[in-house]
Amino acid sequence: MKDGREVTARLPYSIALPSRLTVASEAATLTFVRSHGVPVPEVLDYSTTRENPVGVEYIVMEKAAGEELGDRWFSLPDLDRAKILGRLSQIESLLFSIPLPASGSIFYKKDLDSAIPSLQIQNTEFCVGPSVEQRWWHDRRGELNVNRGPCKLFLL
Repeated sequence: MKDGREVTARLPYSIALPSRLTVASEAATLTFVRSHGVPVPEVLDYSTTRENPVGVEYIVMEKAAGEELGDRWFSLPDLDRAKILGRLSQIESLLFSIPLPASGSIFYKKDLDSAIPSLQIQNTEFCVGPSVEQRWWHDRRGELNVNRGPCKLFLL
């Protein structure tokens, strides 16, 4: 960009179905977890429709700084690897501490049609809607009229 920032675009894979829901959930999830302190790239823009100049659903986000961990992992000293694993464990703990009303995928409420079941995430613009996990949609499963969530969580 002119201001020196780098961005990256995310286009859905052909197997990421339904692409509208997949892109909507990914954009919302990134923004939601970022608002809870998880270090993920900032979403700058996204479209859940192909009716745009790009002609496909997309997410534009800031490019994460640094090198890919996979390119450096085996050349790092053991102490550095231990520090990274400790930080990843802290991030995982933070993710598990975020209260959600149900299992499913995270969306902006505005991106879900009112006919699609969802549960509001208290005091936010987000909700939990149907799961966009590939296993629920792959290989013509998307044609099935089945409950993909959200599913309320029950504690024993």
